[in-house]
Amino acid sequence: MLYTGETWDEQLQSLAASIVDHFSSGSKKQPDYTKLARAALASKPPRATDLPAHLEFCKKWGGGNDQFFTLDICQYIKMKQGARIVNGSLFDVLNKISFACDEICPSFIAAVVKTAATRGPSRSGVSIHITEGDAKSIASKRLSLAKAQMVL
Repeated sequence: MLYTGETWDEQLQSLAASIVDHFSSGSKKQPDYTKLARAALASKPPRATDLPAHLEFCKKWGGGNDQFFTLDICQYIKMKQGARIVNGSLFDVLNKISFACDEICPSFIAAVVKTAATRGPSRSGVSIHITEGDAKSIASKRLSLAKAQMVL
């Protein structure tokens, strides 16, 4: 499903579409993510190093069987021509953020990716607007808030 020369967001969209296709076929089992990754890497995409982070993002924040949040990100990026590359390292940090269901919604995480891709400065076409440190601070601010609530 992936083709040589795909941009980072097309690569992400293809992974999400493969997950949606899997569940649309009536399967109740989780997709074979290793198989999806191999198929993606077989096309030698230019952002192949980001593929594991993209796949993990789809699994954790993508939106389940219909990959609503991942596909929403990709649609937004497509509308905003000239979007910057969002490096896999930012996806890695977002994938490591751990929240309870009632503490954060995937819409917020999707907004972080959209903002990184469409706002602020870039270096060699790669967004530097939201750094890994910025993303990590999401989790640390959450911990500070949790501690403050326990004191109250």
